[in-house]
Formats: sequence, C-alpha cells, structure tokens
Amino acid sequence: MNEIKATELNLSSKAEDILLQIESNTMLGNLRKIAKEIKKDHELAMELCSTAAFLPRQLAILIMDKNNLTEDDINSLTEDMQTHDYNE
Repeated sequence: MNEIKATELNLSSKAEDILLQIESNTMLGNLRKIAKEIKKDHELAMELCSTAAFLPRQLAILIMDKNNLTEDDINSLTEDMQTHDYNE
C-alpha cells in the first residue's frame, strides 16, 4: 500500500524509504526513533503530510521545523488530522 502511494505521489526516494518503514501497526515509540534519526527535515515532513496517511503525518509532525510553518499551515494540518478515524 505504501509503495503505491509513494509512486502515485511522486515522492523523493527518502520519503519512499520512510514510508516503507511505517506499517499500520507501527507504534508511536517507533516513529519517535525514526524521527530521532532524521532530526529536523521540513521538506521531508511536508512530503509525508501529503500522503494523507495517519502515521506518516504523525512522523511529519515530529520532524517538521515549526519555525517554517505559517498560521494557515497549522490550521490546515489541524483540520486534516481531524479527518482521521479515531481508531488510527
């Protein structure tokens, strides 16, 4: 599933590699480990947000540079995250 999305979205190879590491049962602690390895990477974070998948978006929040976000960006991200199912 992740490979199809990555291809459809024309993501960078780095984003594709990250998506392959994230599965539907990936725990938040594992996302934090991945984020710790990546550190801050705002461009990658925005790519992960574009997937519209819950876990990649959670990782994106951990690695994005908050100083690069506008108020409109924050509002948009908040609205998008609220569209996800509670079980996610």
